[in-house]
Amino acid sequence: MATSDNPGTQRPRPSDSASPAARGELGPLVQQFGPTLQAEFDELAKHETRMMQLLSDPALHARFLQDPVGTLESHGVPVGPTIRLRLKRLLSGAPPEPPVINLPNGQVLTPKITIRITGRQVKPEVRIPLAGH
Repeated sequence: MATSDNPGTQRPRPSDSASPAARGELGPLVQQFGPTLQAEFDELAKHETRMMQLLSDPALHARFLQDPVGTLESHGVPVGPTIRLRLKRLLSGAPPEPPVINLPNGQVLTPKITIRITGRQVKPEVRIPLAGH
């Protein structure tokens, strides 16, 4: 097992055979995802050079902003089903799904957020005429 160059630190380094997500090359955000989504991002990372070439073309860049999945797939870049579904939800304007909480006992909680906006009742102004005015 390889360790860092600092002798005071014994933190193992991921092996070179590990996926880009496991090596931390895709950033800390991707490392927080589940294994399926990490695998899909690993697959996308293999096509990074091709994707950057596509996005350098202004017409394809504009099309990508409107339809990222269609643009990538029409140019031979496979998009995994989980990423496809998340992009579809994101671009549809639908509200995001609430986070799922997995408890240690196996119970799954899905929070339901309800926002109720109530108006403030304004009481009518009552004027009392003063004597002499």
